[in-house]
Amino acid sequence: MEEPIGPVPKADRVMKVWPVITGTIALIISITSITIKFTSKIELQRLEIDYLKSADKDKSLMLRDVQQQVVNEIKEVNNKLTNIQIALQNKVDKK
Repeated sequence: MEEPIGPVPKADRVMKVWPVITGTIALIISITSITIKFTSKIELQRLEIDYLKSADKDKSLMLRDVQQQVVNEIKEVNNKLTNIQIALQNKVDKK
């Protein structure tokens, strides 16, 4: 097919620009979908971090409670042993 001599008709210019327009639209759609995908991944990771932080706080509180229970039990046993020691000392002193 021979190239026309002289000015190019408007329809031919539009046909040459159309692939650029569709390519640009496709690029915008691709970038938008990638951005949305990464945004949702970032939000998911933020939620996971928040969950892990709260779970860590819960475990810390539970550990502190268990530690306090152990300390209280040790004090109780120590008091009982002290009472037994005093009772035995009193028996020895009476003899």
